[in-house]
Amino acid sequence: DAILYGYGFSYAHRRQPALDYPYPDVCFAEDAPFFLKLREVFGADKIALKRDDEGICMHIMHRANTAQVLGSKEVDTGDIQDLDVADIEPFQEYMEAAQTC
Repeated sequence: DAILYGYGFSYAHRRQPALDYPYPDVCFAEDAPFFLKLREVFGADKIALKRDDEGICMHIMHRANTAQVLGSKEVDTGDIQDLDVADIEPFQEYMEAAQTC
């Protein structure tokens, strides 16, 4: 569960639960305990995970990444251009900057 509810992905939640059950004050891996607590308090039917079948979420690994898991798949440039995020300007800027490294 910690990997499903953690691992640095993006989340959306209302403000009040975060005030009532704040993220733990730690420098690493605060998201999983927070969401597991919300699931415990509000019930599993109130916490939703969306499977990404469209390519709207991308976990980018870099040299300073704190994740202790190496990438499981290297994606070639052609496949990246087919992802939904490829049309977003900040992502295009990131990709341009990455090519100069």
